Formats: sequence, structure tokens, C-alpha cells
Amino acid sequence: MLFPFGFFCSHSNSRRASSDRDAFVLSLAVSLACLRTVIAQNFDERVFVTDSTDDRVIVLEDRNESGTFEPEMTGEVEVYYDDSSEGPDLSNPSHLARDESGVLYLLDGGTLDVVLTLVDINGDGDANDVVEVQEFYSSEIGAVELRTPNTMIFGPDGGLYIADDSSTAPRIVRLEDLNRDGDAMDEGEAAIVYELSAFSVEVPRDPESIAFGADGTMYVGDSTSQAIFAMTDRDGDGTFLGAQEIEVFYQSPTDSPMMDIDCLAVLDRAVFFCDEDTGLILRLYDANGDGAIASNEVSVFLDGTAERLVRDINDFALLDDGRFFALDGAADTLFLIEDLSGDGDALDEGEVIRLIVDDGATLATPSALAVRSSERVTFIRGETTGDGTIGIGDPILILAYLFSGAEHLGCLDAADSNDDGAVDITDAIYVLSYLFAGGLTLPPPHPEPGIDPTEDSLVCELSD
Repeated sequence: MLFPFGFFCSHSNSRRASSDRDAFVLSLAVSLACLRTVIAQNFDERVFVTDSTDDRVIVLEDRNESGTFEPEMTGEVEVYYDDSSEGPDLSNPSHLARDESGVLYLLDGGTLDVVLTLVDINGDGDANDVVEVQEFYSSEIGAVELRTPNTMIFGPDGGLYIADDSSTAPRIVRLEDLNRDGDAMDEGEAAIVYELSAFSVEVPRDPESIAFGADGTMYVGDSTSQAIFAMTDRDGDGTFLGAQEIEVFYQSPTDSPMMDIDCLAVLDRAVFFCDEDTGLILRLYDANGDGAIASNEVSVFLDGTAERLVRDINDFALLDDGRFFALDGAADTLFLIEDLSGDGDALDEGEVIRLIVDDGATLATPSALAVRSSERVTFIRGETTGDGTIGIGDPILILAYLFSGAEHLGCLDAADSNDDGAVDITDAIYVLSYLFAGGLTLPPPHPEPGIDPTEDSLVCELSD
């Protein structure tokens, strides 16, 4: 049975653990909910991939820095979540998303119609253990029914947007954990921000993919219309239901239609999208700023003339440096796609690299991926306020974060002053002892800024 984080917090003083195992589970949950300790997998140089045939999530890591993920190498291809877990058996893992702290969200659009959160709390490399999987949203409990959800993405406002291309009521749903209890199933936390039935004009009828621009514009790929729509919340009501809030951004030409617009991403002002059926990736750039793409504003980023053929793109992830990780459902593998020559495409030699070289044993039917840049942040251990020095304000901020509802700690690694891999009250005490007890030293990086020399599950935000 799954419990939201808030259950443990609200019952922690009234329920007694019946066994040592229950006490362990309860203590972990209280650490997550009541103390608001953020425990998140370090995603550096890791790729998470769902497999809809084997109903599992695989984590890939290039530990020997060979440039590929080798199944025969220990730790490079591992199961992160599957049916052996304490959570539900997956029916159709459809999509993955990450929040700012690195927590992994898994959408199952089969018979479950749920969103799960997966967190490797005990650091054993998977999220199959007690309290490591939680229901973030369920159609059975939440206010909005999910019928055929296929894609989800975090918007710039912090909400989790889900495209539901149900044949009866295509819609986009927004979820947000407003009361911070670990789920989005309370009043006001789920809302329909777009629904086909509200319109009579040309609008998305089969929303297959979503991406957000830096200005908050939501781009929606529609395979039925073979078009990409731009949605803007002009009236500020949190929805895209106004008559002037949806416009056609790109219309596929009739002589070369895009049959299945299955993935979509935005980098700066350029919009990239893929045709799953052909492996084609196009780049759209609105050079004149008129809000629509003309024929001279479309260029091919990847097609069948590339050195390596990518035939069936189920999902891709566009990194800030312009590289793509792309899943190929025909070859059951993962590709790295990069414009090394700077000519605006990935058609030249060495620009498409196969990252998993096997017979498909690793991935039977890859359906979605999530990845994070490998860039690492420098910080000073114990320095949380951002002023560059350690003073009384640092333990005060840690305590406020844990107990008084302080909204944000920019670097959880820095707040972990004793370097035990978690942020809790002992970290504030440790800094106070360093300041006033004398003789105590803080673990590195200290006193100068540096990267964390130890492996842990905490994250530090990248500065602009």
C-alpha cells in the first residue's frame, strides 16, 4: 500500500511502530515530510529510461568513461524500478520528468493512470525499497481524471503538465503540490488548463508532446493536425482556454507531413521536434518574431542521410549545450546526437553515436528518458546564505528551512555541514559547534569553495 508523505508526518506522534522495520520506515518518512529533508538522486552523468515491455526503469551510467553504456560493466546498466518494488506493478511506463531537486517522476499511462515519485533514499542504486516510491497523483483519488496520459513536463511556474490525448476529451492537466505533503491530490492541486471541447477553432486534437519556452509559451505537438501550437496564458488565469491564447506555430506541409510528433524541446528560441515514424528531427527558428514558422525558418537537424540511421525516435532530451539523447524504439537503443561541426545539423561524420551496443537485451521497448547535465557546482561546506562566509546566519537558515517553512535552500550540499548525506538538525548544531565550541573543523570543501569530494544524494543548484 502506498502512503503520501503527509500521512507519516500527521500520524508520527499518534501511531507507534509495531516493529523495528516499521520504526525504520516511519523515521525515513518523517525525515522526508516533517523535517523537509530533501533527498534526491545525484543525476550527474546518468540517464534514466523506461521500458514499456519489461515495465521497468533502467539507469545508465558511464562509469569507466568509455563513451558508451556497457551492460557487461558493473554499475553501468542497472534496474532502478521494477515489479520487485514496494510500489505498484507498472502497466505502461509512458514518460519521465525531473523536478529542480532531482526527484524522478514516472507517468504510467496504461491501466494505472498515475504519477509516481522515485527517490533512492538508502543509496543502494534503486528506488525499489520501502517509501522510495510514492503516489504523486492518481486518477482514483485526484480531482481530474487522467484517461490516456502520455507526456509530462515541468513548466517554468513549477507545475507538472500532463498531455492526455484521450479520444473523448483531449486535454492538458496541471499538477502542483501546494501544501507540500508529497502529492497533488488535495483540493486545488489538479486543474485542466486546456481541453478540446472548449474550442471550435483549430486547436490541438491529439496532444502528443509538450515543451516550454523561456518566455512561458507552451508548445504542443499535435499528430492529428500534424502541427505545433503555441499557447500563451494572456489573461493570467492559469489556463490556455481563452480564444486568443492558442495559435498555430508550425503546420507540416501536405507534401511532406510529420506523421507522429512524439517529442518536442526548446533551446533558446529554437524549437526542435521529432517524427517518431521516420526518425526525422527538424529545427524551427522564428527569425522574424511573428509567432509562426515560414518555410525558410525550417531546417533539418537529423534525417536518414546521417552517418548512423535513427529510425524510430520515441523520446529525446535536449541538453543546454545543444546535445540530444534520443531513444530509438526500432533498434532498442540510445543515441547521442550532437552538431560537432557547428553547421546547424547532426548529419556529419561522428555526430550520431550509439551509446548502447547490444542485441536489445538492455531495452526491449524504450519509451521515455530523463537526463541531467554533468556540470558540477562549487560551494563552501556550511555556508548556506550565499554571502561567502560562515556565520550565525547559516545555522539559522538551516533551522528555518527545516522547521519554519523557509522556501528555499540553494545548495543542499552546503547545508549538509557534517557531510553525512542528509540535511537535518544535526547540521545546524555542527555549524554552531564550529563557530562557538572551538576545535571542530568542517569537512571539505572548506574553507575555500570546491566540488563535493564525497558521493551523496544531495544536489546543488547551478548558477546562471
